Amino acid sequence: MAAEGSALERFQLFNECERIGSLAYIDAGGALEDLTDHAGPLEGLTGQSVRQLVDDRLRAAQLLGTSDLSTIHAPAETAPDATPDAAPTGESPEAHLMVNIHVTGPSFRVGVGFHKWVLDQRSGQTGFGLTWEAVHMGVHGGESAPVLAAVAEKTDVFVEDYRRVNEPACNAGS
Repeated sequence: MAAEGSALERFQLFNECERIGSLAYIDAGGALEDLTDHAGPLEGLTGQSVRQLVDDRLRAAQLLGTSDLSTIHAPAETAPDATPDAAPTGESPEAHLMVNIHVTGPSFRVGVGFHKWVLDQRSGQTGFGLTWEAVHMGVHGGESAPVLAAVAEKTDVFVEDYRRVNEPACNAGS
């Protein structure tokens, strides 16, 4: 397989080696929310701790973006004169990793998904689409460490795949 990856991998991950933001959501048997400032279902598991972990890995790979993504998936109006592939007004179309964590009883599920700006050929509409995802399911034993380890592992898999598929663009920008 070539360094750039297959056609499917290029669709899923190619982004011209652009910087990436991150979002983290935790579901503890109720509403899915960004638990930035308060405790999650396990001690040490907050939206902030998960984002810090992901951001540190993206920063180490020189991929961390700078946009505020706190409202990136909120409904937005497009400008009247916008072209079909234009970003919603006031938002940057910065690609991002979204980490979703679901904790139910003794088990957990971590999903690390890459969202990038895509164009639907049929409708002509644009928006963020999930184009790549890695999932881990396990048992936490009342501790946040196994959950955070799964987030780290899946983020590392993403960084490795992203760098491999975007290698030509990453090398051209260095």
